[in-house]
Amino acid sequence: MKLSVKELMQIVNGTLLSGNEETVVTDISIDSRKVKKGDLFVPIKGENHDGHTFIPEVIEKGITVVLTEKDSFAFPKEVSAILVKDTVEALGKVAAATRERLKIPIVAVTGSSGKTTTKEMLSAILEEQYKTYRSYGNFNNHIGLPLNIFQIKEDDEIAVLEMGMNHRQEISYLVHIAKPDVGIITNVNMCHIEYLGSMEEIANAKMEITDCMTEKDLLIYNKDSEYLDKKVEEIKDALLCKTLSFGMKEGEVKGTLLEDNGIEGFSFMVEYQDQKMEFICPVPGTHNLYNALGAISAALSFQIPYESIREGLKKYRPVKMRMQITKGKAGYTIINDAYNANPESMKAAFGVLRSCEGNKKIAVLGDMLELGEFASMAHAKVGREAVNFGIDTLICYGEMAEHYAIGAKMAGLSEENIFVCNLKEKVIECIRKIALPGDVILFKGSRGMKLEEVIESIDR
Repeated sequence: MKLSVKELMQIVNGTLLSGNEETVVTDISIDSRKVKKGDLFVPIKGENHDGHTFIPEVIEKGITVVLTEKDSFAFPKEVSAILVKDTVEALGKVAAATRERLKIPIVAVTGSSGKTTTKEMLSAILEEQYKTYRSYGNFNNHIGLPLNIFQIKEDDEIAVLEMGMNHRQEISYLVHIAKPDVGIITNVNMCHIEYLGSMEEIANAKMEITDCMTEKDLLIYNKDSEYLDKKVEEIKDALLCKTLSFGMKEGEVKGTLLEDNGIEGFSFMVEYQDQKMEFICPVPGTHNLYNALGAISAALSFQIPYESIREGLKKYRPVKMRMQITKGKAGYTIINDAYNANPESMKAAFGVLRSCEGNKKIAVLGDMLELGEFASMAHAKVGREAVNFGIDTLICYGEMAEHYAIGAKMAGLSEENIFVCNLKEKVIECIRKIALPGDVILFKGSRGMKLEEVIESIDR
């Protein structure tokens, strides 16, 4: 990234309050603690803090170009301050302009679940052939995605970006910035239904990934995902872009599970255009076959050879708090899948827990958020599913804990093996009391439940 103040003013339709138009920025920052010379500082108004209050601090650190929504601050004459209506909107405009300068293909990954795993699998595969940039952390929203675009280097040959949402038009906003050449929709399930109201509306929101696509672009989607497939079929004739489907039941790229090796992963077969190839996924959970198929489909669209796909997939490793399996200091196995949760991903996690060798199978479940009026029913159903997957002990935490317990009791789990906790301290106390060496403990809940804090406490 290299932009002059004059160029920035044109991009953001801003007014220069001080400084000069010739100053150049080479990077961008929204964090006053991490700014460095040459950065453009963009103050963001958050729920708890207003970044504008840190402008004096970043100027002391040597920042000479800032955006601002306020013209009341007395900027030093050497600081180029650009007045804008909305700094978040301006951030997006600068990111969109930066993307226009990038002459590389961008892949965007969205979906109700499996986004990060698919992104990481695809990146591992593409790195066999290309210098690949992958979006980092959970930076997948209207602020995080622009920041990722600024990190793409001149020598990167391809980029894989994740796009999250919980309301309509959020994905549309992101694709107007990123202009993806390939879009992947992993699935559509009940995640965010509180805000969107129905599965059909969730499918509509995910399909916004095609809003900027032209005839040269490609949509890759999970044909086994009922509401997603239905939506694609409804509007297929109106889509400008090409499509490529994947699935285990249906799909142009079809996967078949060959062998489930528990925590060692699984092997599977892929059929595409009369060709067959066996692959190994080195992580547990056969639900990951769908994530692998999405990644493989995208790799095939870039003409990556099968051998390179196979080697790249073997190198995939799960990111933090996503199906991380470790041996705890107290002798039990910990499955840390605490990054997020919805009913479908809960079921997938239970499958992994069932496949692990051990004594008792214990599930520590935090609330699944953003389910709205469906929350009670969904939590009770997950409680039943836990029992159906052979879980021996259920520790339920959060406002919806009782509904997990109700479902588990209905499915036949005895009350002495169900624990309802309203505080994390109670969860920790419960685990220390009942877990023994050789047990396997799954931690799963929505991001807001922060179950990793429980893991940290019991594994010291």
